Amino acid sequence: MVELRCPSDTEISWGVTNYLGVDMSNDSKLCSGCKLLLPVTDFYVNNALKSGLASCCKSCQKIRSDIWRSKNVDKIRVQSRIRNQRFLSNHLEAERERKRLYRLNNFKKVAAKNKKWFEDNPEKVSEYNHSRRVNIATNGKLFVRNSFLKQLYKSPCAVCNSRESIELDHVLPISRGGRHSEGNLQPLCRSCNRQKSNKTFMEWRISQLKRGL
Repeated sequence: MVELRCPSDTEISWGVTNYLGVDMSNDSKLCSGCKLLLPVTDFYVNNALKSGLASCCKSCQKIRSDIWRSKNVDKIRVQSRIRNQRFLSNHLEAERERKRLYRLNNFKKVAAKNKKWFEDNPEKVSEYNHSRRVNIATNGKLFVRNSFLKQLYKSPCAVCNSRESIELDHVLPISRGGRHSEGNLQPLCRSCNRQKSNKTFMEWRISQLKRGL
């Protein structure tokens, strides 16, 4: 027999007392998911329902939640991105200060993480450096596909056919007005790239011929 108590006199605990203040700690409920008669402590509180408890037990709700998440991964990512952008736009200065303090208090950890990222992503680092140089020189930048960059790094040197320490070279150097575009990029090994420096490809080859190389 369930005893009805005044909510103000009842010590309310999560999942034990319903919205009427009825102590249900000794009661059980039939789960609509697994069809098992379970203690009310195995159900979440849901004051929208008359019983004050969810219709499914916690285990069934977790299974349903996992299934829904697995089917709506893209939707969840979009919603999370929107929420994050909205939060950052409303707390921009506070977020900047939080990140600054974190970097200050975790300098070695952040430095190690950045170093590992640079080692694991040489293409992105090179792309960033080239883009920065182009923006400073204001020559203009055209879209360069990531697949094109990966293919260049896998290609041999355009001069000596070496496959070690491949770098991106601008056929017409940025300092001479060249653009950062797919038509102006070629793979060179580090040695050849240093020798070429800011010469055009033809100027460099002519200087090599003059030296008998």
